[in-house]
Amino acid sequence: MSMRGKVLVVLPAVLVAGCSTVAAVVPESDPGQGSTIGSTSTAVVVIAPSTSVADAVSSTTTAGLPSQSTSAVEREEPPDTNDLLETTMPVERLGFFGDSIVADLTNVGGRNNQIVPAIEEHLVSDATLGVTSVANLALPGQSLLFDIGILETGSALLSDYVDQFLARHPNSIDLAVISVSTIDVNLNAAAEGEQLDAVALGDAIVAELEAVVASFAEQNVSVVMLPMLGINEALFNELRCAIKTACPEQAPDEVITVINDRMWNSDLPLLFDAFSGFDADGVAGTDRSWFEGVDPVRPDDGIHPNLDGQAVFVDHTVTALRELLAPS
Repeated sequence: MSMRGKVLVVLPAVLVAGCSTVAAVVPESDPGQGSTIGSTSTAVVVIAPSTSVADAVSSTTTAGLPSQSTSAVEREEPPDTNDLLETTMPVERLGFFGDSIVADLTNVGGRNNQIVPAIEEHLVSDATLGVTSVANLALPGQSLLFDIGILETGSALLSDYVDQFLARHPNSIDLAVISVSTIDVNLNAAAEGEQLDAVALGDAIVAELEAVVASFAEQNVSVVMLPMLGINEALFNELRCAIKTACPEQAPDEVITVINDRMWNSDLPLLFDAFSGFDADGVAGTDRSWFEGVDPVRPDDGIHPNLDGQAVFVDHTVTALRELLAPS
C-alpha cells in the first residue's frame, strides 16, 4: 500500500449490478448528534435490462471523452503527508461519505455495518490525534455519475449531496473522508448494450470528484479519499447469472484497478492507491474469502465485504488517517 500527500476527496456500492429492483429507506443524519433531521423517505428503482449506462452517463458526464483502451500507469512516489491539512488544523471532526459499503444499513433493514464506528473508536481513543468524532454521512445507493433512482433528489449523487450537506450543516466537519463508490462500475458492467471504456469511465469519475473537492474547498473543509474497494468477480458474476438468462462474464475488478490508477495519478487526494490486503491468496484479483457470508438474508454479491473484509478495510483506513493526522 502506497501513501502520498495530497488533500481533497471520496467511497462504495449498494448491490445494483444484478438486481432488477432495489428498495431503500434513507435518513438524513445530523453530524455530531447521531439523530435524524427532516423526513425519511422510501423509493424503489427498477433497472431495466435494456438500460445502457454508456448512453445514460455519456449524455450528462462523459460527453466528448474518447474511447481508450486500458493501459498500465506508472505510480508516483508518495511525498511527505505533513502538508495535507495546513488550512484546517487541528482536525477534530471527521465526516465519512460513501455508499453501502460504509453506510449504516440498519435503517434499510440491512446488517449492522461497523466500519465507520470502528474507525471512530480507533481515532478518538488515540489522544495524540485530537479527533473528537467521526460522523457516518454515507448513504446506501449513492453514486458519482448515474442516479440509480434509490435516493431522493439531492442525495442520489455525491456532488449534489455534498452541496446540500454544506448548506444545511456549515462548519460542522473539519475533514471529509470520501470512500469512492463502485456503483457506476457495477452499473456499467451489468448493463446490456454499449459499455463505457474503463479509462473513459475513470476520467469521468475523476472529473466529478474534482467538482466535489471544489465544493468542500469553498467551505474550508479539507478532503481525503479512499480508493475503490475491489470486487470479487466470481461472486459478482454468479449472482448476476442466477437472475439473468444472458449473463456474459464481466470483469469489474479489472476496471476498478484502472480507475484507481487514474485517480492515483490525478490531483485527487487519495490516502493510498489500493486496498492491497484484499488480494492475499497469490491469485490476481480481489479474493473471494473477504466477501462470503456477508448477510444471512441477502446473497453474496462480491461487492460488500464480510466481517473479515471489513476489518481489513478499517485497518488500511485507520493506518492512513493516523499517519495523516499525527502531530508533527
